[in-house]
Amino acid sequence: MIRWALKLSEFNIEWEHRPGVQNVVADLLSRNPVDSVEGSQISCAALRALAINSREQFIKEQREDPELGHIYRYLENPDDGSVNATVCESWSQDFKLINGLLFYAKYFSNLGELRVYIPGSLRKDIMKEFHDLPLAGHLGKRKTYLKLRDTCYFPFMRKYIFEYVSTCDRCQKFNYKNALPAGRLMPIVSKYPNEIVTLDLLGPYPASRPERYKFILVITDHFTKWCELIPLRKASAQTIANAFFDTYIARYGAPISLISDNGPQFISDVFEHLSHRLDIKHMKTVTYRPQSNLTESE
Repeated sequence: MIRWALKLSEFNIEWEHRPGVQNVVADLLSRNPVDSVEGSQISCAALRALAINSREQFIKEQREDPELGHIYRYLENPDDGSVNATVCESWSQDFKLINGLLFYAKYFSNLGELRVYIPGSLRKDIMKEFHDLPLAGHLGKRKTYLKLRDTCYFPFMRKYIFEYVSTCDRCQKFNYKNALPAGRLMPIVSKYPNEIVTLDLLGPYPASRPERYKFILVITDHFTKWCELIPLRKASAQTIANAFFDTYIARYGAPISLISDNGPQFISDVFEHLSHRLDIKHMKTVTYRPQSNLTESE
């Protein structure tokens, strides 16, 4: 800044403020008029070439699009009997038909431009232009979405772009993984009976007769694979704790370790208090990993 100030001090400069609206020469590129939007004024080069060189095909694809083609036909001819005028009347307020092209007018781009609507048949071509080509750079989900968001529009745009980038073969092969590597697998090894016991709760099932049992508490010894099935009428934490103590611990003794899932009955204060009183190491399996619990995996 000092160098610039010294350099400019050699000249006799008169500073004059001019509002941005009147500063037409400097702001010409960022203040394109949107009233006369044609294919030549679409900001994206790929879309601009498509709208100019294949204009009739582009318009045909918009008109016959299964998602919003009825909006195009309604704006083109509100008396068209092939569309539901009641539905299209409210939806069409977010769109404009300018020189045969359908634009999304609810939200403008950062430069105040309308965003052209991309029919379903052309979305893969647009994604290749914005993501797969060498000049696109195979950017990530968010950056690709931000690039497309300022240029065009189609329903569920964010979801579509995220899924496309996530399934890109080249990105999966060569992109740098900034996530932490998965931890090492730690096998569960038991050396003698009743060292490790696994639990799981099954149900509710149709009530049995005449006892009216609806749930089954499954207890499995990790070493011998011995399995105990305890029928229950209720699935409360107190009921499960009592059944585990009276039916299993009273007969075989307290195990060293206990493995269960994160069910509300197993992580309750009642069950934790029982494990603490009997000096049982209670281990919970991670979410969506039933293989770590022998009872669940079988």
